[in-house]
Amino acid sequence: MFHFFLFPFSNELGAKTHMGDFQLHKLLGAGNFGRVYLAEQKQTRKKVAIKMIPREKVCDALAVRGVMREKEILELAKKKNHPFLIGLVTYFETQHDMCLAMDYASGGDLSSVMTRTLSIETSV
Repeated sequence: MFHFFLFPFSNELGAKTHMGDFQLHKLLGAGNFGRVYLAEQKQTRKKVAIKMIPREKVCDALAVRGVMREKEILELAKKKNHPFLIGLVTYFETQHDMCLAMDYASGGDLSSVMTRTLSIETSV
């Protein structure tokens, strides 16, 4: 099987990142493009959310552009310290997945938060 690499081997700090740098804890959610896990960066003990995108899901130019755009938005959110967007901590690839390690925000995804908020507002 041919394996392509979408991301460079090193992150922006020049250090090679890999799955062994993290301890996966639990599945936070799954969608059409992958799974998101709560993880802990072993060296810093920082909690992160790791989005694992199976390589087989990124099978055409449009999908590649989508993943790269998501990575760029997360990088920009981190660089600008955006108050409402999650930032990218690092990125790496495994044999089977492309991985985006992002800042972890407890409380669930935006859809879950909005559903809870709307149900509280309508019950009042």
